[in-house]
Amino acid sequence: MNGSMKLPRISFKGVFIFMMIVILGNFLLVKPFQLIGLGHDWSLFWANAAAATIGMSLVLLLIDDKVKDRALIFKRLILSIIVSFGVSYFLVFMA
Repeated sequence: MNGSMKLPRISFKGVFIFMMIVILGNFLLVKPFQLIGLGHDWSLFWANAAAATIGMSLVLLLIDDKVKDRALIFKRLILSIIVSFGVSYFLVFMA
């Protein structure tokens, strides 16, 4: 595996923290998004996407794998954003 990125092992602690961040994001962000004029579906989408991005980044960069390489940090942040927004869109609008 020379030159390839190794995937970090995700622990139960990391999954628990990720899920708690997503749940708290839903409790804390959906209402403010609705108060600024977004519909319920869009509020749910933005709250889930933001919370999942923060949770996934936290777990991938700090909890389960301590990353010091700037390029790897950037790649994981972009991956977190793409996956979080994609999954949130699918769950809110397609499922």
